[in-house]
Amino acid sequence: MNDPLERFKAAVAERYVIERELGRGGMATVLLAQDLKHHRPVAVKILRPELAAALGPDRFLREIEIAAHLTHPHILPLHDSGEAAGSLYYVMPYVAGESLRNRLLREELLPLDEAVRIAVEVADALGYAHGQGFVHRDIKPENILLVEQHAVVADFGIARAVSAAGGARVTSTGISVGTPGYMSPEQASGEQELDGRSDIFSLGCVLHEMLTGRLPLGRAEERGGTKSSLQAGRPTMPVALQQVLCRALAAAPTDRFGSAHEFGAALAQARKSGAAHGPRRPRQRALLGVAAVLVAAAGWWAWARRGPPAIAATEALNPTHVAVLYFDDLSDHRTLGPVANGLTEDLIDRLGQVQALHVTSANGARPFRDRAVPLDSIARQLKVGTVVAGSVTGSRARLRVAVRLIDAESGQQLQSQTFQRPRADLLGLRDSVAEKIASFLRERLGQSIQLRAQRASTNSVAAWELYQRAQALWEDARTLMQAGDVRAGADAVWAADSLLARAQVIDQRWILPIIARGWYTLTQARLTLMARPAGASVSPTRPVRAFADWVARGMGFAEQALAHKPGDPQALALRGTLRYELWRNAPLAAPDTLAAAERDLRAAVVSDPAVARAWYALAEMYYSTGRFTEAEQSARRALDADAYLSDAAAVIADLYFAMLLRERFDEAHDWCQQGIQRFPRDPNFVDCELRILGWSAKGEHQIATAWRLLTSAETIDSGGPTTVPWLDRRLMVAAVVARTGLADSARAVLLRARRGAQDDSLAAQIADEEAYVRLLLGERDEALRLLTGYLRWRPQSRESIGQSPWFRPLRSDSRFRALVGLEP
Repeated sequence: MNDPLERFKAAVAERYVIERELGRGGMATVLLAQDLKHHRPVAVKILRPELAAALGPDRFLREIEIAAHLTHPHILPLHDSGEAAGSLYYVMPYVAGESLRNRLLREELLPLDEAVRIAVEVADALGYAHGQGFVHRDIKPENILLVEQHAVVADFGIARAVSAAGGARVTSTGISVGTPGYMSPEQASGEQELDGRSDIFSLGCVLHEMLTGRLPLGRAEERGGTKSSLQAGRPTMPVALQQVLCRALAAAPTDRFGSAHEFGAALAQARKSGAAHGPRRPRQRALLGVAAVLVAAAGWWAWARRGPPAIAATEALNPTHVAVLYFDDLSDHRTLGPVANGLTEDLIDRLGQVQALHVTSANGARPFRDRAVPLDSIARQLKVGTVVAGSVTGSRARLRVAVRLIDAESGQQLQSQTFQRPRADLLGLRDSVAEKIASFLRERLGQSIQLRAQRASTNSVAAWELYQRAQALWEDARTLMQAGDVRAGADAVWAADSLLARAQVIDQRWILPIIARGWYTLTQARLTLMARPAGASVSPTRPVRAFADWVARGMGFAEQALAHKPGDPQALALRGTLRYELWRNAPLAAPDTLAAAERDLRAAVVSDPAVARAWYALAEMYYSTGRFTEAEQSARRALDADAYLSDAAAVIADLYFAMLLRERFDEAHDWCQQGIQRFPRDPNFVDCELRILGWSAKGEHQIATAWRLLTSAETIDSGGPTTVPWLDRRLMVAAVVARTGLADSARAVLLRARRGAQDDSLAAQIADEEAYVRLLLGERDEALRLLTGYLRWRPQSRESIGQSPWFRPLRSDSRFRALVGLEP
């Protein structure tokens, strides 16, 4: 029995049945096991062999025994520890919840109240442990578990035990106690005698990440820009909370809070002193809100969304599946971020053209930028066996780029190279990096890795840098708008456009800035449709002229790009999407607009099937025109082209709605669950289960379920009776009641919802849903009246209404057939 794990299993077999591996961290492998004596699942953590060899087992186990005496509701207890088959191990409860890291990977930003509550609970745990003489030394999202909405700190005392038992010998193994990015300045500098203020700093880093989606700027010892990074990342944050967090992140321990209890109390007080709520997100499928509009337009910019669930830890990782992680900006004042991002994305583009490789898109890699996520977690999340990492440093005159090729399975660095070039030769440096990584991959895989020329590139360093700076501003705009600061977001978008305009002047034949400006105008167009004040009447005279003007401007950019490069798939995707949006939102659009949009989008995907944005637009178009089978096929192709595309939530929603419209409710349920898992706060999925019931309910027992689902949805989206979702959910409950045959009760739910809605325009926006309920109640004339008004406002919906199974009973009615354009 040569396998160390098998020997360990055999050694502990009388006490624990090892079931499977859960994951690997910097110091230990985690196994799921069954405790035979107490009949409960547990997590068994086995120290890495090189670490165990460097430690003194007796003292390590004594320190673990001391840590086992910690008892606190927000500390995960230690059950057991020992030595078996030469391996040191310790045992903790198995928690079926998720880690804060997994939550952040899925959602990126947490609601302000929730982030502060988690930090307060962790601070309470730290305060207790510090009073018992324990400093955690490794506070990070991976070590904070979320159990029934409460925080529980794991691995308490382990870092102390390792440090105390191993001393300098631990350092010689190359294993550091603590995680870069979360270490206090004193811990990062190698000090051994740390006090509780080091943990306060680490918790401050975690809170900063929960609130802004990224770690504080700069190295631990020079984070003077914390306040500005907070303002940019979460501009709606109360000033009092900013001040508390800045104090926790002070470089000098004497400038931080004196205790974790004091930090927690200050956080609780700051939460009371100002509004601490994220922006309310109106939820209408066609117009989901400012943040959603920006994300939709940014599909071409490749903004990140959360990836699929991590695969099982025991599944082999394929070395031909490659992730290029965003290069770190190590310049003195962090001024090379746009350059580092541009080098990363250009390398992803070059490698992505190699047929022998399966390269994670920029969308997939971006959630891990500026985050200290363990390599094995990244590898399993992205399902890759090879990782490329790098860093950029230098000055205005000269750049230094270091790149590394890493085996994702073992974490071993396979190859590395450093380049130094004058900044004027930045593009030559970029090409050298790509060629070197290709040679590394050839050696690793034993296959031919031939790079093609950089697609749609420029020879101008100045234009390239302006483009990268514009992209960084565009991402800032997204963050600002998601945080509710639309004005500041709009300013950032304008600034981005001005940089693109300068890049376009410098290199007039480079089409990427031109196409980017086209997507920007689509964002502006969509925002004009959302400018209608609450309570304004809904009618065909809504402000579409400004929308059409912006679309015309975007079309101009698309035509410019196609004039320089006829048939370019990205430019065709832009023009096709603009034409589709014009058809969908401007009733007076030319009759052939929709056909022209489809021609452009089909040409884009024929030219390059990897243009996920074009597949997504086709899915939306087919959905809107009642071609539900083709909508499903196009949505699936969009996910195949890029599982991490920025519109992934909307694509999954398209698949969910396509299954509903084809009355394949089991498959609709599957897509609903995938949406909830990946995007739990996305408006498309907050009440997707309730909607399935509204389409398919058959028994009275489902009425209580419908009300329960409504209540659950409104704990996440509590917009109230001034929003479409509030009325929409109640119409779905009325549909459930009507489908069970309780007509009077359903009618009462419907009328109560109509009276409760505080904006007269809400009912008009979803009059098709009320028509569905009326039809279930046998009120055909009222259903037709509602549909007539709805289609007067949205004539583009005639085909989808005509094909909807909701209105199948009306298809024999000549009035309905005339209304939706069906043949007599």
